[in-house]
Amino acid sequence: MKNLLLFFCMLSGLCSSDLQAQIEKGSIIKYNLSGLAIKYHAVQFERVISPKQSFALTVGFSPSTSLPFKDRLIELYGNDAQARTAIESTSFQKFTLTTEYRLYLSGKAPQGFYLAPFARYSKMTMSQNYSFVDSDNTTHNPLISGSFTGFGGGVLAGAQWTMGKSVVVDLWLAGPFIGTQKASFNGVNDKAIINTAGLEADIETVDIPLWDLEATVSNQSVNGANRAVMDVNLTGPFVGVRMLGLTVGIRL
Repeated sequence: MKNLLLFFCMLSGLCSSDLQAQIEKGSIIKYNLSGLAIKYHAVQFERVISPKQSFALTVGFSPSTSLPFKDRLIELYGNDAQARTAIESTSFQKFTLTTEYRLYLSGKAPQGFYLAPFARYSKMTMSQNYSFVDSDNTTHNPLISGSFTGFGGGVLAGAQWTMGKSVVVDLWLAGPFIGTQKASFNGVNDKAIINTAGLEADIETVDIPLWDLEATVSNQSVNGANRAVMDVNLTGPFVGVRMLGLTVGIRL
């Protein structure tokens, strides 16, 4: 019996060593090249845990930058002075954190076609000079600052292959996701407002499908001057698609 137990222990050790050998080079660090077009930088670490499975963690950020495709937006809406000011003055920062489990349906991890259920957290902050005319025909020029926070999940389909012994190419084909998102905006106007209730009503009548909106407007002392301060809170869906992403990396 003792010899039999010893045999199974040795066999188990050999099997474990063999599995470890299969995934010995199962760690990959990758960079998302497709995000460069919109000044978005993302790094992914993937760890193979079995011949068909892996886990991945992606961290992405956009530094303080202008709107993506800003020149094209100006071409489309630049004839409207208010829209042009908003587009030209907008800057934003973005941070994303994504975890995913990958199941490789063809080949052996980390190569082949895969499906990857994932969860994503996103945080974006922005600022903008925004000009508008209220129902009393009064022009306002508030400086707007805001933030969006979203959390959701989805499934990504993709394909990954190696070039040589170390280089890895990962193509994200399509990964729709859905969740919930909250947003808050604060605006400091260039002057006080007599009809604060009327402006609150104007803001709250803005129809954004599937979103709930609540506004508060009050006159406050800001830097020694009496100005209108606007706070707007929104809740709604967090919807998007991870699509046609190209990442390149190396096996560690």
